[in-house]
Amino acid sequence: LMLEQEQQRQQQPSQPHVLCERSSLLALWKPAGWTVSVFEAFDDDSLQQQEPEEVFESVEGTEQPLQEWVVEQLGAAYPICNDSSLAYGLLHRLDKNTSGALLCAKTYEAYFHAKLQFAARRVLKHYVCLCHGLLPMSPRLLDVPLHTTRVHGGWRSVADPTGRKARTIVDVVVHLGLSGQLISLVQVKLGTGRYHQIRGHLTHDGHPLVGDIHYGGFAHWCHRVFLHAHRLAIDAGDGILETRCPLPPEL
Repeated sequence: LMLEQEQQRQQQPSQPHVLCERSSLLALWKPAGWTVSVFEAFDDDSLQQQEPEEVFESVEGTEQPLQEWVVEQLGAAYPICNDSSLAYGLLHRLDKNTSGALLCAKTYEAYFHAKLQFAARRVLKHYVCLCHGLLPMSPRLLDVPLHTTRVHGGWRSVADPTGRKARTIVDVVVHLGLSGQLISLVQVKLGTGRYHQIRGHLTHDGHPLVGDIHYGGFAHWCHRVFLHAHRLAIDAGDGILETRCPLPPEL
């Protein structure tokens, strides 16, 4: 077991960096505003089901592709990080306005092993979000199918019985009162990885995320979607890689 944490870091920078690593994998810090818009070029299924780009959101006017940083900073050491056909080694995506931990493979072998772990639902992914209203305190499963559709010029994930299977586990809930609003600080776990899954599920549940104006959320004191990927754990064949990262200063 290898457990490396960034919990003592006082400030997360606005640029990506390596949170922790094993011989085969890296856990990267992805700031809000950085896009992860890559997929496996040879995968016919991904071509058919590739989720849309987030062309309608921004964080203070910024938008920077994380894969360009990966090529520049990691490509010389790890050939897969130059390979666009395998997503530059990036193993999953985060929404542009979501901050947190993201996995990247150092080797081709580790890439495919990790992909198997994702397919088998053996990757631990915990998120922290702030929602409008008071969610029930007990753990529960949100499993309404989600469909990606275009709304007012932008892409949204909406509940639809004909949509794709989606599973979000509401794990921990804390009720708060802030600026005259009743809100809930929530930890969720993902059982699937659909486009805007957490945002779509919680909006359908009647509790849109704070700052998420595209899904009905608001808050003058929060200038981005309050959603952060704070914990990741995976075993890609050389032991468990686990990382946690605290909320960035803007949250």
